[in-house]
Amino acid sequence: MIFSAKKNINANSKRRQFIVVGVQRGGTSAIAATLKALGVSLGDNYHEPNYEDLGLANAFRAGDWKKVATLIAIYEEKYEQFAWKLPDSNSKLQRVSKLFSNPSFIFVYRDIFAIASRKQYVHGGDISDAMHSSLAAYKRILKFTDNNSFPALHISYEKLLLGKKAHLRELAEFCDIDASESLIEQASEIIEASPEIYTQWADISLQITTLNREGFDGYIDHVSGKQISGWFLKIGSDEPVTIELFVNDLLIANCLCDDTRGDLITAGKSNSGKAGFNIPFPEGVLKKADRVSIKPKGYSISLVSDY
Repeated sequence: MIFSAKKNINANSKRRQFIVVGVQRGGTSAIAATLKALGVSLGDNYHEPNYEDLGLANAFRAGDWKKVATLIAIYEEKYEQFAWKLPDSNSKLQRVSKLFSNPSFIFVYRDIFAIASRKQYVHGGDISDAMHSSLAAYKRILKFTDNNSFPALHISYEKLLLGKKAHLRELAEFCDIDASESLIEQASEIIEASPEIYTQWADISLQITTLNREGFDGYIDHVSGKQISGWFLKIGSDEPVTIELFVNDLLIANCLCDDTRGDLITAGKSNSGKAGFNIPFPEGVLKKADRVSIKPKGYSISLVSDY
Protein backbone atom coordinates (compact mmCIF):
# COMPACT_ATOMS: atom_id res chain seq x y z
CA MET A 1 0.00 0.00 0.00
CA ILE A 2 1.07 3.57 -0.63
CA PHE A 3 -0.61 4.86 2.52
CA SER A 4 -1.17 3.07 5.80
CA ALA A 5 -2.52 4.46 9.03
CA LYS A 6 -3.12 3.55 12.65
CA LYS A 7 -6.26 5.24 13.94
CA ASN A 8 -6.04 5.43 17.74
CA ILE A 9 -6.66 9.16 17.95
CA ASN A 10 -7.65 10.77 21.24
CA ALA A 11 -11.44 10.62 20.93
CA ASN A 12 -11.90 13.30 23.59
CA SER A 13 -10.26 16.02 21.51
CA LYS A 14 -11.00 17.45 18.10
CA ARG A 15 -7.65 19.19 18.21
CA ARG A 16 -4.98 17.32 16.29
CA GLN A 17 -1.38 18.03 15.40
CA PHE A 18 0.28 16.54 12.34
CA ILE A 19 4.05 16.10 12.44
CA VAL A 20 5.43 15.74 8.90
CA VAL A 21 8.68 13.77 9.01
CA GLY A 22 11.18 12.53 6.43
CA VAL A 23 14.63 13.63 5.34
CA GLN A 24 15.88 16.84 3.75
CA ARG A 25 15.09 16.91 0.00
CA GLY A 26 12.77 13.96 0.61
CA GLY A 27 9.35 15.35 -0.34
CA THR A 28 8.13 16.72 3.01
CA SER A 29 7.64 20.22 1.54
CA ALA A 30 5.07 18.85 -0.93
CA ILE A 31 3.07 17.30 1.90
CA ALA A 32 3.25 20.46 4.01
CA ALA A 33 2.08 22.56 1.05
CA THR A 34 -0.78 20.13 0.48
CA LEU A 35 -1.89 20.27 4.11
CA LYS A 36 -1.91 24.06 3.88
CA ALA A 37 -4.10 23.84 0.77
CA LEU A 38 -6.46 21.50 2.65
CA GLY A 39 -6.90 24.11 5.39
CA VAL A 40 -4.42 22.94 8.04
CA SER A 41 -2.34 25.69 9.69
CA LEU A 42 1.46 25.50 9.40
CA GLY A 43 2.03 28.07 12.15
CA ASP A 44 2.37 31.84 12.02
CA ASN A 45 5.93 32.01 10.72
CA TYR A 46 6.18 29.55 7.85
CA HIS A 47 7.67 30.44 4.47
CA GLU A 48 7.55 28.97 1.00
CA PRO A 49 8.97 26.96 -0.59
CA ASN A 50 9.98 24.70 2.31
CA TYR A 51 6.95 25.51 4.51
CA GLU A 52 8.89 25.33 7.78
CA ASP A 53 7.85 27.53 10.69
CA LEU A 54 11.03 29.52 11.30
CA GLY A 55 10.44 30.00 15.02
CA LEU A 56 9.97 26.29 15.66
CA ALA A 57 12.76 25.28 13.27
CA ASN A 58 15.31 27.65 14.85
CA ALA A 59 14.36 26.64 18.40
CA PHE A 60 14.54 22.93 17.56
CA ARG A 61 17.94 23.24 15.86
CA ALA A 62 19.27 25.29 18.78
CA GLY A 63 18.07 22.65 21.26
CA ASP A 64 15.85 25.24 22.98
CA TRP A 65 13.16 22.77 24.05
CA LYS A 66 11.43 25.26 26.33
CA LYS A 67 10.81 27.59 23.38
CA VAL A 68 9.72 24.68 21.16
CA ALA A 69 7.17 23.62 23.78
CA THR A 70 5.96 27.20 24.25
CA LEU A 71 5.38 27.75 20.53
CA ILE A 72 3.61 24.40 20.15
CA ALA A 73 1.30 25.25 23.08
CA ILE A 74 0.45 28.59 21.46
CA TYR A 75 -0.36 26.94 18.13
CA GLU A 76 -2.41 24.18 19.75
CA GLU A 77 -4.50 26.77 21.53
CA LYS A 78 -4.91 28.89 18.40
CA TYR A 79 -5.58 26.19 15.79
CA GLU A 80 -7.83 23.13 15.92
CA GLN A 81 -5.57 21.44 13.36
CA PHE A 82 -1.91 22.33 13.17
CA ALA A 83 0.93 20.77 11.13
CA TRP A 84 4.65 20.99 11.79
CA LYS A 85 7.06 20.06 9.02
CA LEU A 86 10.74 19.68 9.85
CA PRO A 87 12.77 16.82 8.31
CA ASP A 88 15.39 17.14 11.10
CA SER A 89 12.83 15.92 13.63
CA ASN A 90 13.57 12.33 12.58
CA SER A 91 16.50 12.48 15.01
CA LYS A 92 14.34 13.31 18.07
CA LEU A 93 10.98 11.67 17.39
CA GLN A 94 10.47 10.25 20.90
CA ARG A 95 11.07 13.64 22.47
CA VAL A 96 9.02 15.46 19.83
CA SER A 97 6.05 13.15 20.37
CA LYS A 98 5.82 14.24 24.02
CA LEU A 99 5.53 17.93 23.13
CA PHE A 100 2.09 17.62 21.51
CA SER A 101 -1.23 16.90 23.18
CA ASN A 102 -2.72 14.76 20.38
CA PRO A 103 -0.08 14.06 17.71
CA SER A 104 -0.41 12.17 14.44
CA PHE A 105 2.61 11.49 12.26
CA ILE A 106 2.92 11.71 8.50
CA PHE A 107 6.09 9.97 7.30
CA VAL A 108 7.32 10.70 3.78
CA TYR A 109 9.67 8.36 1.89
CA ARG A 110 11.57 9.03 -1.31
CA ASP A 111 14.11 7.18 -3.45
CA ILE A 112 17.40 7.66 -1.57
CA PHE A 113 19.43 8.23 -4.74
CA ALA A 114 17.12 11.09 -5.75
CA ILE A 115 17.52 12.58 -2.27
CA ALA A 116 21.31 12.23 -2.37
CA SER A 117 21.52 13.73 -5.85
CA ARG A 118 19.57 16.80 -4.74
CA LYS A 119 21.67 17.16 -1.60
CA GLN A 120 24.87 16.91 -3.61
CA TYR A 121 23.62 19.58 -6.03
CA VAL A 122 22.86 22.03 -3.23
CA HIS A 123 25.48 21.22 -0.62
CA GLY A 124 28.13 19.20 -2.42
CA GLY A 125 29.71 16.29 -0.60
CA ASP A 126 29.84 12.58 -1.33
CA ILE A 127 26.68 11.05 -2.80
CA SER A 128 27.30 7.72 -1.03
CA ASP A 129 27.48 9.49 2.35
CA ALA A 130 24.20 11.25 1.57
CA MET A 131 22.53 7.92 0.76
CA HIS A 132 23.80 6.36 4.01
CA SER A 133 22.49 9.40 5.91
CA SER A 134 19.02 8.98 4.40
CA LEU A 135 18.97 5.25 5.18
CA ALA A 136 19.93 5.96 8.79
CA ALA A 137 17.11 8.50 9.09
CA TYR A 138 14.56 6.04 7.68
CA LYS A 139 15.78 3.38 10.13
CA ARG A 140 15.16 5.83 13.00
CA ILE A 141 11.65 6.44 11.70
CA LEU A 142 10.89 2.72 11.44
CA LYS A 143 12.25 2.10 14.94
CA PHE A 144 9.98 4.85 16.27
CA THR A 145 6.88 3.48 14.51
CA ASP A 146 7.65 -0.07 15.67
CA ASN A 147 7.85 1.07 19.29
CA ASN A 148 4.90 3.49 19.35
CA SER A 149 1.20 3.43 18.49
CA PHE A 150 0.59 7.04 17.47
CA PRO A 151 -1.66 7.52 14.44
CA ALA A 152 0.70 7.29 11.47
CA LEU A 153 0.40 7.78 7.75
CA HIS A 154 3.21 6.51 5.50
CA ILE A 155 3.57 8.15 2.09
CA SER A 156 5.66 7.22 -0.94
CA TYR A 157 6.58 10.50 -2.61
CA GLU A 158 7.11 8.86 -6.01
CA LYS A 159 3.74 7.11 -5.96
CA LEU A 160 2.05 10.28 -4.76
CA LEU A 161 3.25 11.97 -7.95
CA LEU A 162 1.74 9.18 -10.05
CA GLY A 163 -1.74 9.36 -8.52
CA LYS A 164 -2.22 12.69 -6.81
CA LYS A 165 -5.97 12.89 -6.32
CA ALA A 166 -6.54 9.39 -4.99
CA HIS A 167 -3.75 9.76 -2.47
CA LEU A 168 -4.87 13.24 -1.45
CA ARG A 169 -8.30 11.86 -0.65
CA GLU A 170 -6.64 9.35 1.69
CA LEU A 171 -4.55 12.13 3.24
CA ALA A 172 -7.70 14.20 3.82
CA GLU A 173 -9.43 11.18 5.37
CA PHE A 174 -6.50 10.57 7.71
CA CYS A 175 -6.64 14.21 8.80
CA ASP A 176 -10.45 14.09 9.24
CA ILE A 177 -10.89 16.77 6.58
CA ASP A 178 -14.13 16.75 4.61
CA ALA A 179 -12.49 17.71 1.31
CA SER A 180 -14.64 18.49 -1.72
CA GLU A 181 -13.51 17.44 -5.18
CA SER A 182 -12.73 21.07 -6.00
CA LEU A 183 -10.48 21.28 -2.92
CA ILE A 184 -8.75 18.02 -3.89
CA GLU A 185 -8.26 19.41 -7.40
CA GLN A 186 -6.80 22.63 -6.00
CA ALA A 187 -4.44 20.73 -3.68
CA SER A 188 -3.31 18.37 -6.45
CA GLU A 189 -2.15 21.30 -8.57
CA ILE A 190 0.38 22.19 -5.88
CA ILE A 191 2.19 18.86 -6.12
CA GLU A 192 4.93 18.91 -8.76
CA ALA A 193 8.10 16.84 -9.09
CA SER A 194 10.28 19.98 -9.27
CA PRO A 195 8.17 23.10 -8.71
CA GLU A 196 9.79 26.24 -10.08
CA ILE A 197 9.80 28.09 -6.76
CA TYR A 198 11.52 25.13 -5.03
CA THR A 199 14.08 24.82 -7.84
CA GLN A 200 14.86 28.52 -7.57
CA TRP A 201 15.22 28.18 -3.81
CA ALA A 202 17.58 25.20 -4.27
CA ASP A 203 19.68 27.23 -6.73
CA ILE A 204 19.91 30.10 -4.26
CA SER A 205 20.86 27.66 -1.49
CA LEU A 206 23.66 26.34 -3.70
CA GLN A 207 24.95 29.87 -4.32
CA ILE A 208 24.91 30.69 -0.60
CA THR A 209 26.68 27.43 0.24
CA THR A 210 29.42 28.33 -2.25
CA LEU A 211 29.70 31.84 -0.77
CA ASN A 212 29.96 30.45 2.75
CA ARG A 213 32.82 28.17 1.76
CA GLU A 214 34.74 31.25 0.63
CA GLY A 215 33.96 33.11 3.86
CA PHE A 216 31.12 35.30 2.58
CA ASP A 217 27.35 35.49 3.00
CA GLY A 218 24.66 37.47 1.22
CA TYR A 219 21.29 37.60 -0.46
CA ILE A 220 19.59 39.44 -3.32
CA ASP A 221 16.31 40.70 -1.88
CA HIS A 222 14.86 42.41 -4.94
CA VAL A 223 15.57 43.12 -8.59
CA SER A 224 13.56 45.58 -10.66
CA GLY A 225 14.17 47.50 -13.86
CA LYS A 226 15.37 50.40 -11.73
CA GLN A 227 17.47 48.85 -8.95
CA ILE A 228 18.84 45.82 -7.15
CA SER A 229 18.92 45.52 -3.37
CA GLY A 230 20.11 43.03 -0.77
CA TRP A 231 23.06 42.46 1.52
CA PHE A 232 26.59 41.07 1.34
CA LEU A 233 29.20 40.55 4.06
CA LYS A 234 32.40 38.77 5.00
CA ILE A 235 31.69 36.25 7.72
CA GLY A 236 33.22 37.25 11.06
CA SER A 237 34.00 40.80 9.97
CA ASP A 238 32.15 44.11 10.33
CA GLU A 239 34.23 45.75 7.60
CA PRO A 240 31.86 46.56 4.70
CA VAL A 241 32.47 44.55 1.53
CA THR A 242 32.80 46.09 -1.93
CA ILE A 243 30.82 44.23 -4.55
CA GLU A 244 30.70 44.36 -8.35
CA LEU A 245 27.40 44.37 -10.23
CA PHE A 246 27.19 42.55 -13.57
CA VAL A 247 24.40 42.31 -16.14
CA ASN A 248 24.96 39.41 -18.57
CA ASP A 249 28.64 39.32 -17.48
CA LEU A 250 29.10 43.04 -18.25
CA LEU A 251 30.39 45.09 -15.30
CA ILE A 252 27.88 47.85 -14.51
CA ALA A 253 28.90 49.26 -11.13
CA ASN A 254 30.88 48.89 -7.90
CA CYS A 255 29.23 49.36 -4.54
CA LEU A 256 30.34 49.45 -0.89
CA CYS A 257 27.81 47.44 1.14
CA ASP A 258 27.46 49.75 4.12
CA ASP A 259 23.70 50.36 4.44
CA THR A 260 22.59 49.40 7.96
CA ARG A 261 20.44 46.27 8.16
CA GLY A 262 18.91 45.65 11.58
CA ASP A 263 17.66 42.22 10.51
CA LEU A 264 21.26 41.03 10.10
CA ILE A 265 22.04 42.09 13.68
CA THR A 266 18.92 40.27 14.94
CA ALA A 267 19.90 37.15 12.98
CA GLY A 268 23.41 37.23 14.45
CA LYS A 269 25.06 37.59 11.05
CA SER A 270 26.62 41.00 11.75
CA ASN A 271 27.40 43.10 14.81
CA SER A 272 27.05 46.43 13.01
CA GLY A 273 24.50 45.49 10.35
CA LYS A 274 26.50 47.52 7.81
CA ALA A 275 26.15 45.14 4.88
CA GLY A 276 23.18 46.34 2.85
CA PHE A 277 23.25 47.57 -0.74
CA ASN A 278 20.81 49.31 -3.06
CA ILE A 279 22.21 49.92 -6.55
CA PRO A 280 20.25 51.83 -9.22
CA PHE A 281 20.39 50.62 -12.82
CA PRO A 282 21.11 53.18 -15.56
CA GLU A 283 18.10 53.82 -17.78
CA GLY A 284 17.50 50.99 -20.25
CA VAL A 285 20.33 48.74 -19.02
CA LEU A 286 18.20 45.92 -17.63
CA LYS A 287 15.78 44.02 -19.86
CA LYS A 288 13.56 41.01 -19.32
CA ALA A 289 15.43 37.68 -19.17
CA ASP A 290 18.73 39.43 -18.39
CA ARG A 291 20.94 37.75 -15.81
CA VAL A 292 22.11 39.89 -12.90
CA SER A 293 24.99 38.90 -10.64
CA ILE A 294 26.96 40.42 -7.79
CA LYS A 295 30.48 39.39 -6.77
CA PRO A 296 32.78 40.46 -3.96
CA LYS A 297 35.53 42.48 -5.62
CA GLY A 298 38.51 40.29 -6.47
CA TYR A 299 36.56 37.02 -6.25
CA SER A 300 34.78 34.87 -8.84
CA ILE A 301 31.99 33.63 -6.53
CA SER A 302 28.62 35.28 -7.07
CA LEU A 303 24.94 35.60 -6.30
CA VAL A 304 22.80 35.41 -9.44
CA SER A 305 19.25 36.41 -10.26
CA ASP A 306 17.31 36.39 -13.51
CA TYR A 307 15.24 39.51 -14.16
